[in-house]
Amino acid sequence: MGREAGDPSPFSDAEITSATAVVDMVYTDRPTDLVKTATEHDITVADGRAVLLHQGIAQFAAFTQQIPPKDAMRKALERSTFER
Repeated sequence: MGREAGDPSPFSDAEITSATAVVDMVYTDRPTDLVKTATEHDITVADGRAVLLHQGIAQFAAFTQQIPPKDAMRKALERSTFER
């Protein structure tokens, strides 16, 4: 399901509700319809912001060869917005 409410879903409700976990790649401040549907069915969810955070942590470590400042990165992401 896309960034905007009402965007067509790439998955049927049956596919979503039969999943054990959902990873949403959309970076947005609000839960997408995919995340909402999965959450309503008690399915484990990693939303786009969580994905972005962990991509950043891995890239920081790879490029700097240092331990990433995870808490600072998480706080910076919490302050950010993804408005168009």
